[in-house]
Amino acid sequence: MKKSEKKEYDKIRYMNNKEEILSRNKKWRENNKEKTKQIQKKWNEENPDKIKAIMKKYRKNNIEKERERKRKWNEENREKIREQGRINYKKKSSQYKKRNSEYRKRNPDKVRFWNANRKKSIKQATPKWLTKEHKKQILGFYTKAQKLEEQTGIKHHVDHIMPIKNQILCGLHVPWNLQVITKEENLKKHNKILEVICD
Repeated sequence: MKKSEKKEYDKIRYMNNKEEILSRNKKWRENNKEKTKQIQKKWNEENPDKIKAIMKKYRKNNIEKERERKRKWNEENREKIREQGRINYKKKSSQYKKRNSEYRKRNPDKVRFWNANRKKSIKQATPKWLTKEHKKQILGFYTKAQKLEEQTGIKHHVDHIMPIKNQILCGLHVPWNLQVITKEENLKKHNKILEVICD
């Protein structure tokens, strides 16, 4: 029997006995778990392109299911995602800084847009009832950040303890909602303060 004929014969035989063959294979895998893992591992290592193609096809045919799976995984692994983000940032901080700097040079219009939005957010979060003394105190935070940066050589930010822009709750641009922290601490913090307050 030629190879092509045997292949066709096996295909017909499989289709005629599909349920029986699948059941037998499943039983064998259950009785030989370690061997199955080894076979699967070896196949995966030898066929990375096939795996990619299979996964791509599956995701394409199960878009909603994949979205739900990712959403659920992200919710259950928030701290893990944040920690990995911090590790990646530390490892590649110089690359990120360089890339951000280059992006800003290439896109000055977007940078101006972001800065304008930031200023707008601060303006909207600044109450009209603030006194001159309050405004003086706010200026003091920025002065302190500048002095610390000059003394230490480390970039400092004036941070809003309760973020002024958040989907759940927004803070105000007032003295008692400000603190001076390093740029790195500010990037790590993100909206974590909300979790502490809500607890």
